[in-house]
Amino acid sequence: MVFEVTGGMKLNKKNAKPKIAILTSFINFSPAYSPTGIALDQARMLHRAGYEYDLLAIKNFYKKDGYQELAVLNPAWKDPEPLNVKYSLAQVELHDYQPMDPPKPDFEKQVEELYSGNATGMGYAEALEPYDVIITHDLMFLSWHLSNNKALRKCVEKYPKKRWLHWCHSGAGCVTSSAYPSTLRYQGCPNSQYVFLNMRQRQDLANMMKITPHDVSVCYNTKDIRDLFEFSEDTCSLIDAGGLLEHEILQVYPFSTPRWEAKGIKQLMRIFGGWRKMNVNAKLVLINAHCTQEVDEQNVKKMMEYARTCGLTPDRDVIWTSRFAKAHEKMPNWDHFKPWLDSVPAKIVRELTLAANMFVFPSISECCSLIQAEAEVMGKFCVLNRDFPPMLEFGGDAVLHYELTRNDPDTNPTYFECVAREVWAHLQRDPIFVTTTMARTQTYNRDWIFMNQFEPMLYFGRL
Repeated sequence: MVFEVTGGMKLNKKNAKPKIAILTSFINFSPAYSPTGIALDQARMLHRAGYEYDLLAIKNFYKKDGYQELAVLNPAWKDPEPLNVKYSLAQVELHDYQPMDPPKPDFEKQVEELYSGNATGMGYAEALEPYDVIITHDLMFLSWHLSNNKALRKCVEKYPKKRWLHWCHSGAGCVTSSAYPSTLRYQGCPNSQYVFLNMRQRQDLANMMKITPHDVSVCYNTKDIRDLFEFSEDTCSLIDAGGLLEHEILQVYPFSTPRWEAKGIKQLMRIFGGWRKMNVNAKLVLINAHCTQEVDEQNVKKMMEYARTCGLTPDRDVIWTSRFAKAHEKMPNWDHFKPWLDSVPAKIVRELTLAANMFVFPSISECCSLIQAEAEVMGKFCVLNRDFPPMLEFGGDAVLHYELTRNDPDTNPTYFECVAREVWAHLQRDPIFVTTTMARTQTYNRDWIFMNQFEPMLYFGRL
């Protein structure tokens, strides 16, 4: 089989994974309150990775206006799976404390109700008992949550072997003096790791809590392109199978399989071979329509052989959607992917184009190219064929042009290696290209954040 289609990442033994609680005091999942989306993203990451988890909210959760649907459905899934949300926690009336404010008359009563429970729901002590790792959101940080803060400190004392991770979603600041209960905001909680949202200001949080920077971890908020644009399940499956969001350069190129040479596939492969020679992580996704006949299969084999002559590894550096579809031939969803051999749905093509950052277009058989138009509308970095006059009309001076026809890829491969080097040098000076590529592959990529920041915190320093 060409691709390993497993539906998810390989997991450790289930009993080696901690059971996790995402503890909140949310009264709804309003998208206007950003921590709700962050907590839901954490639940989705844990869900995808096969962890046992629950997202805990108050029992009197407000479930109207679609907030309930937002909570439990991932729009990228064709058959959405419910997230594990439990509406069980006790609720008290919160008060906002200034640093020198004395405790309200009902403060200690609120603390006890949050810890032990009341008529509105379950207390923290009972609710958190089954879990190994407890994630909190602003409960140990905001001035509104001082009663939650003290109740959780009692839980930390009761459960010293649990792992406590306290997310802080706002900027940190220090005060010269404070009175109880605000002092709870300005002293670290034992046996806990605080989590801030950027590296540059974590020292500020450490100073505020009177702890060391080693007690403050960093985890970025996710804003993954797959979730942002609600990519379909099929698009996500191809992205995951091909590792497409690990790229420095990613291009998708729709074309008709029988016309592969006229569409400049050889030129494309020579340029991508030049990037591979430079150790640039470049991937080319060939969306090859009309691949239903034996002659079409032979054309794909010719393309694969040509890729090898360019120093590219088929199905790693160059991916054909027909081969990805064929990998599902003996799977239950084959009827769903079989149509890809004739034509990949337009929605999938658009989503893959959104995920890409490059568009090299060596074709000489266009009047007004639709795929070029889509690439330009979506802001892809374009390299066009100077040998073809319409490219000057539709691309203008804002893109790079090279003689991609008069230089034959078979007899003059060096030219295309030179193009690759020159384009790569240009890209490194393009701040938009650098910033957006980093955002998609690392800074806001949910897989990168989970692997490098989020998941290690579930284990590091665990007692």
